[in-house]
Amino acid sequence: MKNKFFYLNMCNKVVAILFSIVATYSFFSCAKDDDTVPLPKENPKMAESRTILAYLIAENNLNSDINTNVDQMLRGMKHGGLKANDRLVIFIDDIQYPRYYAFDRNIKDTVLVNVKPVHAFSEDFNSSESSRLQEALEFTKKHYPASSYGLVMASHGSGWIPSNYIGDNPSYSSPRRSIGLDNGMNSTGKMPGNQMNIDDMDKAVRNAGGVDFIFFDACFMECIEVAYELRNSTKYIISSPAEIPDKGADYSTMLPAMFYANDYPAEMLNAYYKTYSTIGKSYGINITAIRTEYLDNFASYMKQIVSDNKNDILNLAYSSSLNYMEYGYWSRNYPDFYDMQGIMLHTLDTDSFNKWKQEASKVIVGNLNTGYWYSGFDNSTHTINPEECCGVSMFIPSTKYGTGNYSYFKQYSTTAWGKYVWGM
Repeated sequence: MKNKFFYLNMCNKVVAILFSIVATYSFFSCAKDDDTVPLPKENPKMAESRTILAYLIAENNLNSDINTNVDQMLRGMKHGGLKANDRLVIFIDDIQYPRYYAFDRNIKDTVLVNVKPVHAFSEDFNSSESSRLQEALEFTKKHYPASSYGLVMASHGSGWIPSNYIGDNPSYSSPRRSIGLDNGMNSTGKMPGNQMNIDDMDKAVRNAGGVDFIFFDACFMECIEVAYELRNSTKYIISSPAEIPDKGADYSTMLPAMFYANDYPAEMLNAYYKTYSTIGKSYGINITAIRTEYLDNFASYMKQIVSDNKNDILNLAYSSSLNYMEYGYWSRNYPDFYDMQGIMLHTLDTDSFNKWKQEASKVIVGNLNTGYWYSGFDNSTHTINPEECCGVSMFIPSTKYGTGNYSYFKQYSTTAWGKYVWGM
């Protein structure tokens, strides 16, 4: 009787396991069995662990660079500092269909082409849709739970500027990019494409429960307008106020820094900076960390400064101030990206400026730069004046942006910072 009961028990367990496997693959009906590896079961949150989602929109001319970044990530995962429950989840949309990969510190392969995805889609879609980002975050948190989460956004970027905004001139085909660029062609080098607005990104991240940090490996994303929009989505934002090299971060050293328990913002800045600090002037960088906790207070403080000094700020001779993207690049009108500290230096008296620096230091918790950055727009190197640099840009809604074919003045009035600080 004991043996009979044992075998019946075993049969029941086998049936249950088979049912579980069928259910799992039914849920992911668009995945091919021979192209994927099994997903882990849904588990409670793991203590003292971090899961990082790398959301890589590479269906554009950065395809090759981003794929190189992925291989760097795999090498970085072998770093000895990672904890047993740390995980890296990669969502990538490139010249192949979108797919997910997942890794821990026991990773064996360090070249993505040798790795099977945990889920592969059978058709292409627009990865710059915010709903897809939310879906990826929810997928990550469900299958790879942790006590802390990070988000890497790698693609093209252009700060607060609304996606696909081309003013009144539909013949101008090169799009403005908030974050991401998906050309929808499963091909490399094809431009333009779809992008994600920052307010939509904010909703997606918040709907998925938020993250501890967002690292933008993209140009122009460290602007106060983006940070303020995302203040309720994340604790830290790490990115550049200027252009970055096409190669982006070296993730073989950057990724381990992201898994530090407490001081990861500083470690990430150091890792990014060290990669480019000795390369030469073709690859200058400016990288900054923002703490979002004090952004509401800082916005109130800046609102008062703008109210007290609005005419001076609007009428400032901006040619003397540090600017990461000058109006007129591409022989087209394009919003200026002035460093906040430079604007305040030229606007406030000494005591007020020193007070501003104290308030800004509560939000801007780190900045490292090589003293220059290289611009691909005018093919030249630009010097960074340290007195004018805090590593966070801001837009000045001057009337010059409200005329002609490019009414960025109107577009700026839709941002949360423009509405609150400038009263637009």
